[in-house]
Amino acid sequence: MAAVAAIAGVGMMVCCSSSVAAMMMGDDTKKKEDDSDSDSDSDSDSDDDADADADDGSPDPYATFCDVAKTDWINSKMQNDGMPQTQGESLQKCKVPNSLKQRILPVTFCDVAKTDWINSKLQEDDMPQSQGESLQNCKVPNNLQSRIK
Repeated sequence: MAAVAAIAGVGMMVCCSSSVAAMMMGDDTKKKEDDSDSDSDSDSDSDDDADADADDGSPDPYATFCDVAKTDWINSKMQNDGMPQTQGESLQKCKVPNSLKQRILPVTFCDVAKTDWINSKLQEDDMPQSQGESLQNCKVPNNLQSRIK
């Protein structure tokens, strides 16, 4: 008898959880309809492809253009961490517009010889890696970082 009661309790939890989730999703749909600039009554069951794409719930990472602050952040990550621009845009959920592309500086990665020179300065002169990179005008890439001791 206790097993039946336990199963019934679990069933109620699943049922109630599903109801709460459905109610929350219903509220979200209501907000989307209220925020809409359209005066037309759109049917959510419509077979119109434009409605299906717009309401699928997945964010479009390139729906907006980056502002100056986000563009500078992306450039900083590219310069300091070797992050690709596309990854920075994905993290910031925006695309760098043509008007701000001049803020994205090219990154020159060190070759083996420059990486080894930087390593020698670290070992012999206690020079920080960043100073060696600055003197060599390059950034040690991740695949050569193991050469720095």
